[in-house]
Amino acid sequence: MTSVLNVDTIADKAGSGPVALTKQSVPKGHYSYNQTTNTLATETFNVSSAADEATGKHYVSYTNAMAQANHPVTFLADASNFLFDEGETARTASITGTMLTFNAAHDTLLDVQFNGGAFHGDLA
Repeated sequence: MTSVLNVDTIADKAGSGPVALTKQSVPKGHYSYNQTTNTLATETFNVSSAADEATGKHYVSYTNAMAQANHPVTFLADASNFLFDEGETARTASITGTMLTFNAAHDTLLDVQFNGGAFHGDLA
């Protein structure tokens, strides 16, 4: 038998706040960024802007800051590139820090069309 649950809001028992996650964590924001056109995708969440620092280097600013600067960020881009973060701009509670897209085969930084990431931790 199939069941359907239709709701507009899920709140805590008192009805005044969000429900608590038990032994779970969800990203506090995510983004999709095209560095070749310097545009954020419309499905971006809790990100106010992206900064194109230079070829192959960008960072994003959060709408709502994290509780601390040392929060995890998951970053991915075009699969043909070797990726790492923490370049020139340090990670803070309000930004990801510089994300770099590096093509190891050609030993060069490059702008790619498909960049994305999610950040985790507690909001401030």
